[in-house]
Amino acid sequence: MKRFTLLVFVFSLFVVSPLFAQSASDLELKQTLEESFRNSNEIHARFDDNFYWSETSSIRVEVLNGVVSLRGIVTNFESKSAYIKIAETTPGVTEVVAKIRVIPSARKVD
Repeated sequence: MKRFTLLVFVFSLFVVSPLFAQSASDLELKQTLEESFRNSNEIHARFDDNFYWSETSSIRVEVLNGVVSLRGIVTNFESKSAYIKIAETTPGVTEVVAKIRVIPSARKVD
């Protein structure tokens, strides 16, 4: 029984844990992407004062082993394309999985 417990522990330590662990480089990559999205003129130039938006906070970024997953909602296809382009051209990104939905923006209510 002790061997079985030890075997399960070693298996979970070396096989299962890395599948769910996010490396330091993945965390740095996530921070880089989030900052790039916040500072992107390509994303923010799509809007004016007549529309409300907080797209940079509505896009969730996850990174695992260089694979970037983008999830959320944007108001137009140009913004969706901009998010994907920024992610694809960021050094260290090996793949982009974009699950971004486009829902036209709503007018501000005064």
